[in-house]
Amino acid sequence: MKNKKNYGKLAYASDDWSFEYSYNDVKVKALVKWMSDEDRILERWEILEKTKTMFIKERTLADILKKLVLSQKIQRLSHGLYACLNFKPTLKH
Repeated sequence: MKNKKNYGKLAYASDDWSFEYSYNDVKVKALVKWMSDEDRILERWEILEKTKTMFIKERTLADILKKLVLSQKIQRLSHGLYACLNFKPTLKH
């Protein structure tokens, strides 16, 4: 039986979920690119401010962040702190 993709809604059963085929994938790709370009730990309010300029609602952002963490595109460090997977913390003196 073939798995049917649900393009209209973000579902949490994410074994075969891919952000390339999700709702509004252009905005999600732009968000992931922005996060990787920042190359630092980002707080959720910073991501929210960026997504407001992209016309993404707060509730949709919560779903997108959860999906990106589950698909291992970004990592959730703690409550409200996110970073891209290629982020390497450096010690500054």
